[in-house]
Amino acid sequence: MAQLQGEERVGASICLRNGRPDKKEYRTYVVKDAAMDDVRMMSHVVERWLKRQEKWPDLLLIDGGVVHLNEIHKLLLNHGLIDCLPLASLSKREETIHRMDSDDIVLDRRGRVLVFARDEAHRFVNTFHRKGEGRVH
Repeated sequence: MAQLQGEERVGASICLRNGRPDKKEYRTYVVKDAAMDDVRMMSHVVERWLKRQEKWPDLLLIDGGVVHLNEIHKLLLNHGLIDCLPLASLSKREETIHRMDSDDIVLDRRGRVLVFARDEAHRFVNTFHRKGEGRVH
């Protein structure tokens, strides 16, 4: 998620295939409701992302902690997708993977592809945002 002074909010999704970016599948999502907090914005973006999917990925990795994970887990439950789509979140500071009903995993070098995925999503959405492509006039 990227925003400029609480406005011009943009979320993004990326796709990795065999650990490599598949840029044809990269998407940005402009969020026009300024009243949303970070967690609700993510839920909004994931809901829009769900509508675009023809085939489920091996993992839906979201950027955030346990609060974000719980919100997206509820969203998947409401859509009847919790058994179709493995879900995890990745906290930035500790590089920790969170999953529902599982112990957290602190990533070491073997988890680099997950950290790369998160960082690539940040790079993509921030580049889009800096270029002003998401501006609503």
